[in-house]
Amino acid sequence: MIMYYSDGNEKVYVKADLEGNNCKNIFSQKSNEIQSITGDGTYYYFDNSFQVANGSSKEQKITVCDENLKEIDTFKLPNMDTKTYNFFAPQDENCFLFECFNEKDERCLVMADKSQIGTIGGNTIKFKELCKLKWADDKNNNDAVAR
Repeated sequence: MIMYYSDGNEKVYVKADLEGNNCKNIFSQKSNEIQSITGDGTYYYFDNSFQVANGSSKEQKITVCDENLKEIDTFKLPNMDTKTYNFFAPQDENCFLFECFNEKDERCLVMADKSQIGTIGGNTIKFKELCKLKWADDKNNNDAVAR
């Protein structure tokens, strides 16, 4: 597992076994280049942002690394509405799940096939729509996001 600690000026990333033993500092950063790290047992995924607005010059980028933290590939997630959290999740050994907007500007849950890793080369990942997120448009729902 990878975790970090911070003294307020710098984040120090540490790799350890699942019991928290055999800790080893792997890198540190003073900026917030990395917002989250997830893993699926094969790869680590470094996410540079939780949210990127449509029309922004910044793009949400995922860097894929092997267990030795060697970079394998990078890819972008589609830019989203400014009030939407674009949560990226490596679901299992075959796919990723995340939210995005379809061509009709409807909020959707989508899936991307992990077999693309190694061939994406910094482009936007190809994905398939699974379902619309109708709850997101329900203005009476406390969890709804106003758009």
